[in-house]
Amino acid sequence: MLGKLTGLFSRLELGKKSDRERAQVGHEITLPKLPLESLRAGTIALESMMLKSLSQSVTTLQISTRDEMWCTAHIMEIPRTSADSELEALVMLVTRRLYWLEEWEITETRVEDFEGFADLWLTPLFRESELVAVSGAKARDLINGSLESVRECALERANHAWASELHINGQKAGLSRIEEMPGSPVLCGLFLSSKWNSVDVFYVTPETYGIYDWGTGA
Repeated sequence: MLGKLTGLFSRLELGKKSDRERAQVGHEITLPKLPLESLRAGTIALESMMLKSLSQSVTTLQISTRDEMWCTAHIMEIPRTSADSELEALVMLVTRRLYWLEEWEITETRVEDFEGFADLWLTPLFRESELVAVSGAKARDLINGSLESVRECALERANHAWASELHINGQKAGLSRIEEMPGSPVLCGLFLSSKWNSVDVFYVTPETYGIYDWGTGA
């Protein structure tokens, strides 16, 4: 376990790549300024964005290592054409992830169900989040810091009695598809959590908006 923790800390150190490595990752953009303090304060009407998310096509990838240290990584993406702004994309992805985590049925949701929904679920999340805008390089570093180890662990445990699993859009898939997401290159991002044991990142690619999350059970 000590060895795993040492490896985790080394992977999660940011800003260690050389200038040459950073030059190879492609162009970056600056994340448009988001009303972060208003998100924390709950003074933005989010219900329409949340409701819109339920009608959008979402692609998901979940890696379940069944390992106490590396646990599960989850990625969710929507086409950039699905959202009118980065703020809307963030709210839509967080909403759809909430539905996934709580196992709520989208088809059973009524418009009136969203009254007070943001105050109950999203505002507390944003209030407790870091909400730090970062470059594409920093977003990639944080994502890869855990994702690479999750992938390695999943492949190593592929033949265990309690084997790792990969699910794409809720359907079990072969581990050969383990690198299909996230999309690339990552142009910019927003840290919701960048702790050693909990990673949550909203990111932007040329074609998609995405959100990546991982947490250790160690």
